[in-house]
Amino acid sequence: MKKLVMIVKCWSICLFILVAALGKGVAQTETGRAEVPADKNLPGMSRVNLGSAEEGSVTEAASLATRTIYRNDINARALRDFKNNFREVTSEHWSVIKDGFNASFMLNDVYCMVFYDCKGNWQYTLKTYDESKMPAKIRGFVKSVYYDYSITFVKEIKSGSTLTYLVQLADKKTYKTIKVTPDGEMDVVLELDRAR
Repeated sequence: MKKLVMIVKCWSICLFILVAALGKGVAQTETGRAEVPADKNLPGMSRVNLGSAEEGSVTEAASLATRTIYRNDINARALRDFKNNFREVTSEHWSVIKDGFNASFMLNDVYCMVFYDCKGNWQYTLKTYDESKMPAKIRGFVKSVYYDYSITFVKEIKSGSTLTYLVQLADKKTYKTIKVTPDGEMDVVLELDRAR
């Protein structure tokens, strides 16, 4: 049970980290609900109202994600781009999201999500993996500063020619998520105390 709670917390944190890492914030409305602001550059990251069953809510997003879709529902350009860039993938799962489409799949023990806009243009790729799959250079940057922390997981975000890593770290007292660039720049984007 503790592991399940930890996984849910990690994924919740990752959503906010992803938004924060790409320069966006989380706003609070007059009703006190937190909202993730809309971003035209990131399909699937459009406004999500947490704690409401209104349009744009988590409930609506979940129903979109569970809807059965067919290849004809996916833009042909997105399908072509996906097949050209991920030839070895045969069991991807496509979803229709508010501003386009995404494909999710496992490749060499790495969970991948590829996002396209409504016209089928590639927007970004998100990969999630553990420390063992992390590039040695990036791991070296992180461990040189955070040597007492264990790396719990890594999110690799590629958008255009920009590559960014979000690395979740943990020690006995805190969880930290740091944003790392390929040239070694590091910023703490989230720091939380561990529950006792």
